[in-house]
Amino acid sequence: MNSIEKRQAAAEARSLRAEMQERQIEADLQKAREGFQNRLDAARLQGANEQIIKQMELQGRLQLQAMEDSAKAQRESLKAATKATNEGAPKDVAEAASVLAGVGVVVDNINKAEELLNSGKAKFSLKENIIARGSLTAGTPTENALNQNEVKRVVREGVNQVLVAAKGTQTEGDARRAEELFISAEQANSTEAWKAALKALKTAQEKIKAEKATFIKTRGYEKII
Repeated sequence: MNSIEKRQAAAEARSLRAEMQERQIEADLQKAREGFQNRLDAARLQGANEQIIKQMELQGRLQLQAMEDSAKAQRESLKAATKATNEGAPKDVAEAASVLAGVGVVVDNINKAEELLNSGKAKFSLKENIIARGSLTAGTPTENALNQNEVKRVVREGVNQVLVAAKGTQTEGDARRAEELFISAEQANSTEAWKAALKALKTAQEKIKAEKATFIKTRGYEKII
C-alpha cells in the first residue's frame, strides 16, 4: 500500500468512526423521545388530568430540545474535526474547526433564547419568579417557568462552553464578563438582566468564532471552514 492509499484508508476509517458516533448520538436521542412518549402514555392510562398532561408535554419538549441542541453541537463539531483531519489539517487546526462548529450551534440557541425574552414568553420579575418557583415545586410548571429554565439553560451551557473555548485567548475577558452577568442575572428579578447576560455571551461567542476562523485561515486551511 503506497502513501496515497494509506491516507485514503485512514480518511475512510475516520469517516466511519464519525458515522458510528453520529449513529450513537441519534440512537440516544431516539431512546429519550420514546421514553418521553411512554411517560405520557402511562400518565394518560393512569387518568392524569389534561393540565398535568399539558405540563408534562411542555416540560418534556424543553428537555428534548436541550438534548437535541447538545446532539447537534456534537454532530457539527465531529463533522468539522473529521473534515479538517481528512484535509490534512494538523490537530490544533482540527480542534479549532471543531470549536468553531460548536460555537455556531450555541449562537443559534442564544438567538432563540433572546426571542423568548423579547416576545414575553419568558418573563423575569419578583412576581413572575415566585409564581414560577411555586409551579415547579408543585410539579405543575407554568409555561413561563419552563421558558425561564430554557433561557437559564442556554446561558449556563453557553457560559461553560465559552470559558473553555476562550481560555488563554484574547476573548477570555469577554467570557468572564458573560459569566459575571449570568451570576448577577440569577440573583436578580429582571428580564433585562437576562437580556444583558445573553448579549454578553453572544459577544464572547462571536469573538471566539472570529478568532478560530482567523487562526484556521492563517494556517492555510480556509477551505475547511
